[in-house]
Amino acid sequence: MGKTGATKTKQRQATGYDDPGLSRLADALAVGGALGSTLLVSRSSKECKPEGTTKGGLNMDRAAGILDRWGLLGSDALSSLSEVDWQPAQCMIDAMREWGEVQKGNYLKLLEQSERRFGSFGEPLRVDFGVHRWLWKQREESYSDWFAWIVGELRQPDLVFRLFGIKEDPTAPKVRGEDFLRPEREVCILEGTRRLDFVIRYTGAVLIVVEVKVTGADSAETAKHKDYIDWMNVQPEPFRRAILVAIDGSKDEYYGFRFVPWADVCIELRRIAPRYFSGRPVVAAMILAFVSAVERNLLDMSLPAPEASAMTWMAHSRVFDHIKESLQGELR
Repeated sequence: MGKTGATKTKQRQATGYDDPGLSRLADALAVGGALGSTLLVSRSSKECKPEGTTKGGLNMDRAAGILDRWGLLGSDALSSLSEVDWQPAQCMIDAMREWGEVQKGNYLKLLEQSERRFGSFGEPLRVDFGVHRWLWKQREESYSDWFAWIVGELRQPDLVFRLFGIKEDPTAPKVRGEDFLRPEREVCILEGTRRLDFVIRYTGAVLIVVEVKVTGADSAETAKHKDYIDWMNVQPEPFRRAILVAIDGSKDEYYGFRFVPWADVCIELRRIAPRYFSGRPVVAAMILAFVSAVERNLLDMSLPAPEASAMTWMAHSRVFDHIKESLQGELR
């Protein structure tokens, strides 16, 4: 395509094929053909079933014939010179590489911004909780215990409501932090036949029931939520909300429980944690450690090595979109 034969010859691989992957395929076909030809000429009866078939039921002569055909195809490929001009593809690769370097620079700036926000605590994803046995993905109770403890430390209704994406009802009674009761874990209801993951109450005003899942909402057992809603409807608090926290979900609501992704929870906790840096640093550290555990173990997020290629950094775009969103809407 617009190139002289001499130019094409210069661009070809030593095997006579432009693309090294195709050259390896042609070589493999040729080897397969050689094996097939050998089988056709001399076949060991020890390797065959009595009726002359392979273990999969294919006639040995036919199997050898297929290999021989591969050999013919491979020999033809090796003897044919490719007429494809790869220059346009190379231009695309070069452009993508340049764009990738720009993106890597942008991601590094985001990471630096996140590091500055957290100061000496550092970016949560720098800590690897993936090796912590207590936080294995299937240990739902561990995540529920830690999550409930964090909610108990937040206490203030503006923070708790923000964490779960709850909008305060202006017609409901005024919610006060001093009315907060520390979350109850594994609350038995319906004569002990059901257990709620944890329950948050602001005495006489608000009831929030939280169900925690370390899987997707669609695969979780959610039909029992109907019983939970029935129980909530007879509770004394006038403002009641049911929350389902899971990795992902295709619906906004599951039997009356509003779906909240773990990613949204982590984003809000990243925004909330700096509020505790000076006065309650241990609480801040526990919040950020929890964020790290969820992001790494449940959301499969990680940071690429600084020396990794730009394309590797681009493959982590989901992680940096997550960090970017967390840097917006910071609490004061």
